[in-house]
Amino acid sequence: MTDRGDRFNTIVGEKLEELIRSKGRSRRSVALEIGIDPVTLMNYVRGTRQIPVPVLVDACENLGVTPYDFFIQCYFELGAPAGEPAQVQSSAGQSQSM
Repeated sequence: MTDRGDRFNTIVGEKLEELIRSKGRSRRSVALEIGIDPVTLMNYVRGTRQIPVPVLVDACENLGVTPYDFFIQCYFELGAPAGEPAQVQSSAGQSQSM
């Protein structure tokens, strides 16, 4: 994986942990509800393992956010590649620039 890809993986884990906490939930409860081992989810949020997209989709939906909005937030945190403006549209149809 590239440095940028590794960074994105780290951001996804950090943002997922923040989302879990913001919803007043525990990693354990989310993991059990989406059918994975709590230790596995811990490894995902710590960035020691890459989170598979199907697991991330299940986690987002379990926590009441769309995977699209979650990824957009992570992408904003990552920032645009050097020399490229980052502009995306939210699921609400609003254009956002970095």
